[in-house]
Amino acid sequence: MIGVVSQIFVDPTAAPLGRIVAFVGAKGGVGSSTIAHNVAWTMSAQFKAETVLLDADLAFGTANMDFDQDPAQGMAEAIFSNERFDEVMLDRLLTKCSEHLSMLSAPAILDRTYDLPSDAVLPLLEVAQRSTPLIIIDLPHLWSDWVKRTLTIADEVVIVATPDLANLRNAKNMLDQLATLRPNDKKPYLLLNQIGVPKRPEIAVKEFTAPLGLTPIATIPFDPQLFGNAGNNGQMIGEMDAANPVTATFNEMAHILTGRAEIKAPKKTGLKSILNRLKRGK
Repeated sequence: MIGVVSQIFVDPTAAPLGRIVAFVGAKGGVGSSTIAHNVAWTMSAQFKAETVLLDADLAFGTANMDFDQDPAQGMAEAIFSNERFDEVMLDRLLTKCSEHLSMLSAPAILDRTYDLPSDAVLPLLEVAQRSTPLIIIDLPHLWSDWVKRTLTIADEVVIVATPDLANLRNAKNMLDQLATLRPNDKKPYLLLNQIGVPKRPEIAVKEFTAPLGLTPIATIPFDPQLFGNAGNNGQMIGEMDAANPVTATFNEMAHILTGRAEIKAPKKTGLKSILNRLKRGK
């Protein structure tokens, strides 16, 4: 047993322990960060597995506020430590959010710019993968070399969008690029957020997803009171209202993204489906 454990952490040819899930918005303001933070919390709570949330929106990240934390150091220190970064430094920089969830938060001030090289986040991810089963990285809405590189190496990618034309165009462009960058990996997941904003013209879910060739991993309704209260209180949706359907959605996403479940096909509600149910006496 000692030999096997030693090989996991010492053998350079051993497969990484951690699974990287990257969240990115198809457009600014679609709620990608909020979704990433809630999914990270849900994974840690559901599976009792050590989970690390990386807030890579270095200029305007909100993970510290969403979890009601005020760490002095975090993501920026990890990235700019370069070759000095190791497990000891990661442990020192992490902020505990709950029993099984820790985070590296973005700086709370604009004291520098962040023109990063393409491999800026790689040392951090490699170190985190050696000791942490679940790693959630919340990426900013950028298309830079380092964001592309991070999306390329992630085990799972979730594109968050709202149902309008600009999001559809951007999501399609991102999917096309990622298909080239990740030819042997699974397709990214699509999440449609803020469904049903009053008086806002929307593209129907089926019409939005048809050109993309994807079934959404989830659709989340527009609920400003629920998400607003959670954000203002520094809590996750599951903490605020465990019985809310959105909490169940995050639970299902956690299972899918960790390989414990698959996306369910939408239920058929047409005439043929109703007749079939009547024939079966259901």
